[in-house]
Amino acid sequence: MKCQVCKYDNQENAKFCENCGHMLEDSNPNGIQKKRKKKKGRRAAAKEMEQAAIFKKLFTTKSLWIGATIVVGAFLIISIINSNASRNSKNNDAKFIEQRNTNPLVEAKVFDIASKFVCGCGGCDEDPLEHCKCNYAVAQREFIRDRVENSESDEKIIAAVTAKYGNLKNESEQGLKAAAKLLASERKFAEKNDNVVATYSDLDRIYNSFECPCGQCGIKELADCTCGHNNGAIEVKKFIDVQIAKNKLTVEQVIAEVDRVYGGKKF
Repeated sequence: MKCQVCKYDNQENAKFCENCGHMLEDSNPNGIQKKRKKKKGRRAAAKEMEQAAIFKKLFTTKSLWIGATIVVGAFLIISIINSNASRNSKNNDAKFIEQRNTNPLVEAKVFDIASKFVCGCGGCDEDPLEHCKCNYAVAQREFIRDRVENSESDEKIIAAVTAKYGNLKNESEQGLKAAAKLLASERKFAEKNDNVVATYSDLDRIYNSFECPCGQCGIKELADCTCGHNNGAIEVKKFIDVQIAKNKLTVEQVIAEVDRVYGGKKF
């Protein structure tokens, strides 16, 4: 091997020049390349060992259990949230659209009478009835509106609302007396005609004779349902109110009429 400095011919395997002592590998590109490859190989091996150690730490039995617990916990939380959302959607299906009267005087009277009550649904923190947006409040205002449109007196309407829903803001003697007066007059009319006419005190009995006939909300009992579906609880209850307001039908006749129009009667 020829020395790059003094040009002396050395033996092929010599590492140093026999003439000048110069390191022959410094001038040997192949040797340098082999050395670099060897170093690179060592670094790559060390890196692989380091990665393997990290991987091993990450995937110990303990870490796998922790990971599995987190995944199962997340799944359960998501399931509970979805279940609650589904339940809420069933109980609060599409909001019932309030059908307001085009006559502003009628609406003003509805607002005035509603302002004497709070929402009685049990889930609105007793919001003022004139402002509450829940289905129960909408149905209650519809109850008032029907009677305003039929030109009933304020006293009689307040009495009817008190008798059916209660929740008068101020349990004044006037409101309670009006309710008692209304019930007494209805009973008197029934006795006079030798026939027990249905009144608002019979609502529970009538409601409990039916399941919600809409077939969409998943709530079986009409008494418990407040859905606004077509042929749903709000529509059926409003129909029952109208039948009672006629002051001519017995409880059995009201039940028969509801069953004829909507079905859903329990057998």
